[in-house]
Amino acid sequence: MFVSRHPLDTGLSNIMADFAEGNAFTQRMDWLGEMTRLEYESAWDYQGKLGSQFRAQSYRALVSDPQAQIARLLEHAGLEWEDSCLSPEKSRKAVITASLVQVRQKINTGALDKWKAYAAELEPLKETLDGDEWLREWEDWDNTLHGS
Repeated sequence: MFVSRHPLDTGLSNIMADFAEGNAFTQRMDWLGEMTRLEYESAWDYQGKLGSQFRAQSYRALVSDPQAQIARLLEHAGLEWEDSCLSPEKSRKAVITASLVQVRQKINTGALDKWKAYAAELEPLKETLDGDEWLREWEDWDNTLHGS
């Protein structure tokens, strides 16, 4: 399974995270862009080779229609539905990732398109991603995932 989130939203999130160590690529937009392109090239390669075994999930679709999308994810993984899937914020499990704050919130669309407020500052990242053309290709692909 591979979750596809807008590359500029992901980039902004990485840049704003205060990683203690091990993620130096998030401190330079050119490195972050290169890593992002490689990640998607790899995902697209696996999708082509693995077919239905590979599941790509649109983050936008997931947070916009969580019940339907989570049901599809669980079905793909061969897992049973649990109502708690719609309320991750109620989990008492320990979280030790950079998304600690987010997982304690209800599923929401608040992280969508945050990059737009920082478009000028993210221009170097966008350029490393090969600009508008690459982002349009990504968007077209991501839109195909909504009904998956």
